Amino acid sequence: MAAVEVLADPRVARHESPAPSIDARPALPISTSADSLWDRAAERRDWVAAYIGRFFKSRGIDAWVRVSKPGEYPLFVAVDSWMPVGQTDITATLDKSFLCVTISVAPYLESPLLYKVELHRHGRKFSAEHWSLSADELQELVCYLLDGGKRPRFFVNRVPLALRVIGAFVPFVGRPPRNKLIPEARPNLMSSAPALLFYAGILLVAMAAQWFLTDPGDEFGEGGGSAMLSAWAAMAALAMFSVAAWMVRRRPVVEAIPKQSVRTPRREYQVDSWHVSVPGAGEQFERFKQRIYDVARSSDRSIDASIEIHQTFAHRCVEERERLVLSKGQTTLHVHVYQFEKDAFVGWASHLNWSRWAEGEVISKRIKDKRRVDFKALAVGVHVPTEFDLIEADVLAETTHRRIVDEIKAFLKEREIEADLDFKIIRGDRSKALEEGKSAGKSAGK
Repeated sequence: MAAVEVLADPRVARHESPAPSIDARPALPISTSADSLWDRAAERRDWVAAYIGRFFKSRGIDAWVRVSKPGEYPLFVAVDSWMPVGQTDITATLDKSFLCVTISVAPYLESPLLYKVELHRHGRKFSAEHWSLSADELQELVCYLLDGGKRPRFFVNRVPLALRVIGAFVPFVGRPPRNKLIPEARPNLMSSAPALLFYAGILLVAMAAQWFLTDPGDEFGEGGGSAMLSAWAAMAALAMFSVAAWMVRRRPVVEAIPKQSVRTPRREYQVDSWHVSVPGAGEQFERFKQRIYDVARSSDRSIDASIEIHQTFAHRCVEERERLVLSKGQTTLHVHVYQFEKDAFVGWASHLNWSRWAEGEVISKRIKDKRRVDFKALAVGVHVPTEFDLIEADVLAETTHRRIVDEIKAFLKEREIEADLDFKIIRGDRSKALEEGKSAGKSAGK
C-alpha cells in the first residue's frame, strides 16, 4: 500500500500558532449589534402604535391598533375606526375610517426608513410615501381619522406651487427633494477608465462625422483630406470601444449585501402540539404562568426566548394574547398559558419556518479598488425545511414539554390536587410539515 505524504504547515513545525481562519461559507452576513436597521424600524413601528393607542385613549375611545407580527415584513401599524353614529332596532350606523403606516427599510439610502401612509375617510383616499414621519404629522393623521378637516400635511406636495410652475419652463427647478444614496453606494462609473475611453470614442465618432461631411472628396480622389482623417478617427474610436469592453470584461465583480437582522422573517406551519387544563392554577394565575415560563426557557444560548403579543379576530371581537416564543434555527415553539376562572390552559405548538433572509435586486453599482461592487438589497426569501429542521423542532418540543409537564405535576402535588391529565403530545403529519409551505413559497418567490 502506497504511503500518503502529508504536507505539514511549517508554522506548526516551529511551534507557532496558525493564523485565524476566514469564514468563507455561503451565508448572508448577520448584524452583531441589536441596533440593525430592521431593529430600528421595529422601534419606530412600536412608537407609532403606542402614539395611536394613547391618542384614542385620551379621546375615551377603545380602538384596535393592529401591529405586524414578529418576523413579518414590511412592518406596519393599522387601525380601523368604526365610530357609532346612530342605531335603530334593525341597524347600527357607523362612521368607518382606516389608517395604515407601513415602514420599510432601504439600507443604501441616506434616510433608510421609508414611511408609506394610507388613510381612508368618507370616501376620500390618501396615500403618500416619505422618509420621515414626525410626531406632529402623526397627530394630524389620527386627528383627521376621527374628525376630518384639512388634508394632513403628510399628503401635501412638498414642493411649493410657485416652484412647480417655474419648473414647467425651467429645467432642474421644482423637483421634489431626493433621498440620495449613501456615499458608499453611489455609482461612479463615469470616472472609471473604460467609461473615459467610451466617451472619448463617442467624441471621436462625432468629430469624424463632422470632418467627413466637411470635405468628403470626389469620385476621382481629389481632395478628401478630411475624409481620410475621419477614417483614422473612426478606427481609433473603434479601438477605444474594444479596449473599454475588454477592460470591463476583465474587471472583477464583487457583491455588497446588507447585514441581516438577528430576527428571522417568519412564515410558520405547525408540526406538533399539546394542551391541558390545569385545575386550581387560575387562583394565583400570574405566579403560575411565571413558573411555566421560567421552566420553558432553556439555558442553551442557541435557543432564543421572547414574550410576544399576538392579535387575532375572535368571536364578535378582537383579542390580543401573550405567548412565550422559543426559537432555534428555522423552528419556533409557541407556549400558551391562559386563565379560565379557577383553572389555567397550558399548551404549546411547534412550527417550521418557511421564510429566511435572501439577496434582493441590485440597487447600484460602483467601481472601487479596480473592482465593480454590486450593492444588493436584502429581501424576504423562501426556506424549504429539511429533515434537520424537523429534528430540531422535535428536540425543542420534547425537551420543553418534559420541563412543563414536570412543573405541572409539582404544582398539583403542592396543592394536593388529584387530576387525571393527558400529557401525550399530539403528533402532526411529518411529510405534510415538510411540504406544506411549498405552494405558498412558489407564489412568494425566492
